[in-house]
Amino acid sequence: MIEESSMEEPAVRPSVLVVDDAPENLMIMQAILAKEYSLKLFNDANDALDYAFSNPPDLILLDVMMPKIDGFEFCRRLKANHKLLDVPVIFITAKNDVDNEALGFSVGASDFIHKPISAPVLAARVNTHLKIKFMLEEQKTGRKQAEAALDELSQLNQSIITGADFGVMVYKADGVCILANEAAANIIGSSLEQIRHSNYRENSTWRNFGLLKAAEQALQTGITQKINAPVSTTYGKNFWCMASIGRIARKEGMPYLLVVFSDISAYKEIEREVIGISEETKRLVGQELHDDLGQHLTGIAFMSKVLAQHLSNQSHPDAANAAKITSMVNEAISKTRGMAHGLYPVELEEIGLCAMLQRLANSVESIYQTQCEFICDDECAVADSLAAINLFRIAQEAISNAIRHGKATKITLRMVSKANLITLEIADNGCGIDLSRKPLTKSGLGMHTMQYRASLLGASLHISAIPAGGTSIFISVPLKQDNSYAI
Repeated sequence: MIEESSMEEPAVRPSVLVVDDAPENLMIMQAILAKEYSLKLFNDANDALDYAFSNPPDLILLDVMMPKIDGFEFCRRLKANHKLLDVPVIFITAKNDVDNEALGFSVGASDFIHKPISAPVLAARVNTHLKIKFMLEEQKTGRKQAEAALDELSQLNQSIITGADFGVMVYKADGVCILANEAAANIIGSSLEQIRHSNYRENSTWRNFGLLKAAEQALQTGITQKINAPVSTTYGKNFWCMASIGRIARKEGMPYLLVVFSDISAYKEIEREVIGISEETKRLVGQELHDDLGQHLTGIAFMSKVLAQHLSNQSHPDAANAAKITSMVNEAISKTRGMAHGLYPVELEEIGLCAMLQRLANSVESIYQTQCEFICDDECAVADSLAAINLFRIAQEAISNAIRHGKATKITLRMVSKANLITLEIADNGCGIDLSRKPLTKSGLGMHTMQYRASLLGASLHISAIPAGGTSIFISVPLKQDNSYAI
């Protein structure tokens, strides 16, 4: 261990474990965070693991490249301990490629911060992930307490759920509501009287948006159904809902249907902010590469070209070497521009998603020699910048998987606007995927990333195998994110 930050005040601050084999990086992060958090600094990964196992921190900042065990293995061992499973881990790394990020998320990372470290970004990410952690802990504790109380004292004990801050509703198997608490009424924007006179089997929104099917599955199988989606209620309330629909078994008679749900709109907004910060960081780095480093290299290339020409005119023996330097600098300029574009497609805000997807298709054909076609409805403008960048990232990931893992020779991107929805389909003629297998491969990790990005938009994402061979990925984004489910 390098040192512990000194704290004169009572230990009420969130604890942050910082692991990096470079002392200068530890000092930088200490300078940024010491005033707000209780820090433990380690330059040895094994010592840090031992400390974490005995003193679980609230959050971990973790370097990727370390001499004894790297950050990925550190995170695997950490998450294998049930006490540390929910501790957010933010990787601090100089690597910014998709594969490394996908691997990091697969072993349990919550986020990535790229070096050189930006003080505002580091402070914002740490603060945001601690907010998410504490919010989820509160909700998890509340849900466990409520469900345990219902099991122990009786399924219909009104006194236990009256003061709960999450919604609870109980229905007979025939659909009649027999119990609801004030929180349920407040969350969905109705009165208790309205809820207690309702029948979910007669509610068209339950039938149209999948809740009726989830209720039937819960009653028949006893398996609790989970829903995490934006909702629009019949009472005119819109919010992001996390709900469990389960069966309350009875020794005699028909079972009851228990619906426990929370409004997690604030949590989802924080998620959107995290993604927004990530994309903004990539945009800034991409612009710096293009505008600063790219222009600097261009100047060097011009000067070296002039020098090469001058040496050639004098038949100097180093003329060939000077020309070679010019060629290498030009290659560096090309790679810098490619890296800048990969970090953030700056043109997305200027020309729109459709034009960028067309450029992506053209780029795939020229670089990979793979047929790639983009078909777009004229009415497919996506005004929301967050939706646009996430749809573009999903398309990039799907194409990458199709080429690298599916060995596809033909890829089709199709975007259509209809019925208040924007739909994007990426289909290929590759070797397809095994949907029955858990996503352990890199392509599976890419699928997980796409699912996560879709969830941020309130979008549905379906992956299916094409009978003739290949894979189809279908994303449906509501233009108004308020009609996915209804309670």
